[in-house]
Amino acid sequence: MEQHLSWGRGSALLRLTNNQTNLRQVIADANRKAREIVAGADLEALKDAVARAQKAAIALGVKSTGQYLPGLEARAISGRAALLTMYDGSVPVKQSGLGTQRLIALAVQSLAFHEGAIVLIDEIEVGLEPHRICHLLRTLMTATEQPAGSPQNIGHVVTTTHSPTVIVELPAKNHCVVRSASGKTVVCPVSKDLQSTLRKAPEALLGKKVLVCEGKTELGLCRAAEPVWTVEREVPLSHVGTVLLEGDGSGAPLTAKHLASLGYDVALLVDSDAAINPSAASLQGLGVRVFQWEGTVSTEERIALDLPFEDLKKMIQVAIDVVSLDVAVIDAICSRLGSSRAVIGNDIDSWRANGVSEGKIREAIGKAAKANKWFKRIDSGEQLGKVVMCSLPRIHTSDLAQKIINVGNWAYG
Repeated sequence: MEQHLSWGRGSALLRLTNNQTNLRQVIADANRKAREIVAGADLEALKDAVARAQKAAIALGVKSTGQYLPGLEARAISGRAALLTMYDGSVPVKQSGLGTQRLIALAVQSLAFHEGAIVLIDEIEVGLEPHRICHLLRTLMTATEQPAGSPQNIGHVVTTTHSPTVIVELPAKNHCVVRSASGKTVVCPVSKDLQSTLRKAPEALLGKKVLVCEGKTELGLCRAAEPVWTVEREVPLSHVGTVLLEGDGSGAPLTAKHLASLGYDVALLVDSDAAINPSAASLQGLGVRVFQWEGTVSTEERIALDLPFEDLKKMIQVAIDVVSLDVAVIDAICSRLGSSRAVIGNDIDSWRANGVSEGKIREAIGKAAKANKWFKRIDSGEQLGKVVMCSLPRIHTSDLAQKIINVGNWAYG
């Protein structure tokens, strides 16, 4: 109702006014003269305040284009003090970007912090580029470390975040996972043993469920499975809050244990060619779902054993694409077969024609792939995973297919 009693945007009075151009000119002239009066007035207290604010803002990473000064807001003329605002040169600070406005506001507020204050910041990263987030966090941490009695001392800073940048920047000791359920809130400090995980895969702390993949091969396999799961269920994995995490080899079981201790729903995909520590039984006792292949085989060996025989050619081709030297791949497999290219030929068909059994060919490909680390990269593991996912309907009863199906069910369950 109030808006129609003044000449403002969308008001009835403005629509009734014939010469709006003249009206705009009058208002613009009035604003300009009012700003000139304010600029020439004795406002030393206000100028001191904005000078201090500018200095604090610069310390938080704000780049100003001029000197901060008090001025009148351009939107109207009023006797209310609320219409006095800060200018960066001739531009109102309120016209800055969201991130700059947040930093300036925090800088102004910080000048009013008393020693030992507890500062609460919700989603500290909003509107800020990664480099500005890092600088802000370092500045705040420095303030909390100032000695008692220092004017820069802040007692504690508590912030929430959805940003991997914040998680990477802060040490593990500065992180807590907060969970609320049934009227009870629990705060779980993050173990220092998860420091490398925070640096390498901070998104693990931002999900609801975490699938810890033992290494790059397993992560690549799951990345290849993800779009297939999405089509089957018509829901992206991100919508259910499941995060795929590389567990860095032998450290994967311990990572799974620590994440479970923080209240995350955790699963571990790990090969079975070596014992894991903590053991599968121990992890399951902590609520971690463990997926391991049958037998004592690596992921590469399990794939070579279970793929349709004709698709082993595709597996070999992926390895050749990775190595960029076909003879190196073929020689490595022939060596595992106890022969050479000159004797048994350059491909699967030649090996079969020369009397090598299907079982030996599968075993040789798997062992050669493991020993030569052809798929120990996420990209090559993902390429191999695409071959697997295309073959899955034809090997649905195999251990490989059943485990992948079960992992998918867990991820969406």
